[in-house]
Amino acid sequence: MAADDPVCLLMTASGKWNEEFIRTHFLAEDAETILSIPLPGRQHRDKWIWHFTSKTRVSIACLVVIIWQHHLEQRNAEIGEGADPSRMQNYWQKLW
Repeated sequence: MAADDPVCLLMTASGKWNEEFIRTHFLAEDAETILSIPLPGRQHRDKWIWHFTSKTRVSIACLVVIIWQHHLEQRNAEIGEGADPSRMQNYWQKLW
């Protein structure tokens, strides 16, 4: 199976696992794991899901907070200390 093959190759048109395809293209242990995943009883339309917020729209403010949190996690991992509130305040003042 190529990296750019669509996931739909893993399922049949009726929504069942394409067992022959899976057993042919995956190691036996991986194929068994895939085939053990239950599929929904009825077809659902795909939808985008954003795990950082429960809202359907993502705001710029939400993205800024996520990026800032990621930045702090990286910085803290590098120097091994907690976030400095005064630095955060300076950051937000410069940003806005």
